[in-house]
Amino acid sequence: MGGDEEGGVKYAFGLSLGLVCVIVFKSVVAAQAATPVPVGVDGIMRVLTDQKRWTLYRDRADRVKDPARPQLGATTSDRSVSTTLEFMRVGPRLIGHEENDELHHMECEFEVAVRDSGVTFAGCTGSDKSLTYDPHDRDFPFKGRLDSMLFWLTPLK
Repeated sequence: MGGDEEGGVKYAFGLSLGLVCVIVFKSVVAAQAATPVPVGVDGIMRVLTDQKRWTLYRDRADRVKDPARPQLGATTSDRSVSTTLEFMRVGPRLIGHEENDELHHMECEFEVAVRDSGVTFAGCTGSDKSLTYDPHDRDFPFKGRLDSMLFWLTPLK
């Protein structure tokens, strides 16, 4: 094998190895970007505070066709009731702010208990709602049930 052929083989090998490295690197970066925030108190607090506003949907379980999703119909009778929430850190605590203008103006602040698997808060209505965090559900990552009511928390778009 001559010097030119040997150099060409080394060049082709190096080029192939470089291409493989680029493909592997891009795959790892893409997988990390698609990886949900890990479950845990700090992760859940980060998820809630990184998003400026949230929509909390609630509906009676006997009205909902798919318990994994609220009803988002065009008319009031075909829609789950909703309210807007914001979450902010105040020292080690997480504070929620609820605002609702559907029937009458309602606004309040409340403390949020953060667990490894989700959150519990009263909101303006006073009943503790426990929502479980599902890091794989990007549309409705927090869901819960209180008696006959279902709850979904989704980032406001």
